[in-house]
Amino acid sequence: MRESEKSRLLWPCPSRSMKKTPLGLNIHEAYDSERNEWVVDEILQLRSINFELEYLILWKGYPREYASWEPVQHAENCPEKVQEFWIREHEKFFKRDTENKK
Repeated sequence: MRESEKSRLLWPCPSRSMKKTPLGLNIHEAYDSERNEWVVDEILQLRSINFELEYLILWKGYPREYASWEPVQHAENCPEKVQEFWIREHEKFFKRDTENKK
């Protein structure tokens, strides 16, 4: 799998008239029409709904209000984004733990 293909997840197909994302990115950089997948910019949060884990996904070329909750299984195509998320969470936890011990 190519590096550019790793950070893609499913999301609803854009309209055919759409040329740019809301943040002005060319739609072809944010969406792979052959695979019907959007490019993940960042994983923002994790939550559990009815014992199912979901990531809040920020999509490339889209503002935060377009972020959507996706099952963690959808993140199998973007392991580097998952790793970045967990590294940030780990750092936040240890920073908070260190501050509490002072």
